[in-house]
Amino acid sequence: MPLKLCLDAGHGGYDPGACANGLQEKDLNLFVALHLRDLLEHAGIDVVMTRETDVCPVDVEGLTGQERVTKDLQGRCDISDAANVDWFVSIHFNAGGGTGAESYCELGGEAIHLAPLLVDACALTFGYHGEKIKDGGASGANLYVLKNTAAHAVLLEVAYVDSSDAQKIKDRVNEVAPNLFKVLVKTLGGSVPVDVPQPAAPVQTIVPAVVNTNDYVTKEELKQAIDQIWKDLSNGVIGRSIGEHGDALVTIKTENGTETVLAGSVFDPSNPNFKGV
Repeated sequence: MPLKLCLDAGHGGYDPGACANGLQEKDLNLFVALHLRDLLEHAGIDVVMTRETDVCPVDVEGLTGQERVTKDLQGRCDISDAANVDWFVSIHFNAGGGTGAESYCELGGEAIHLAPLLVDACALTFGYHGEKIKDGGASGANLYVLKNTAAHAVLLEVAYVDSSDAQKIKDRVNEVAPNLFKVLVKTLGGSVPVDVPQPAAPVQTIVPAVVNTNDYVTKEELKQAIDQIWKDLSNGVIGRSIGEHGDALVTIKTENGTETVLAGSVFDPSNPNFKGV
């Protein structure tokens, strides 16, 4: 029987993660995690997600600072533990001016065998950042999710948003999930089907779309309409193109008139059309 995996898309909601060159880490993490989930499930592997949208996995309303961060991280651990998974993989993108992929795990555990293989998969696109594995335990980086998750845990840093990696990310982020999939499907014991879902083909132009222009729309209605737009754009292909390669301009009618918002996984909040969703 295939092993069970929890995929953690790092950051999200109140926490954008690393931001540079028009890239937001939380969007990148989620894009890779969702695409990887779909590939693994297609291969018969049971996948649990800590988040599937741009939200914090648990309610942190009213909290600030370290108290909020700790509750957020513990919520991710709780989701993994409640599902009784075998492996926990937290997906991140890095900052600090370096280049390439690296990983963190507790060096005395089973994760030390998987971590370098995940780094090798990312390095096919972005190269390496020093040693493949760094100590994420109490004697090293002391990373919360690695210490407080029952499963064998790896935190993966795919590439840097604030270096020459940034352009590679924009051009080739679709390669990340399929390369990770090839490693994980062997480790977890799934079977690779002939018709493995491919990453969505980049959309080179922003696609105009009109949503419910005859009536005012609620936020929930807007989200549902945007989900349908993405289904129409992707033609059933797993995953979404992101940022400059696949946003949708959505025109809605509001109490103050007609308004255009930029919907999707947004890389560039400075875009004058971006008002958030």
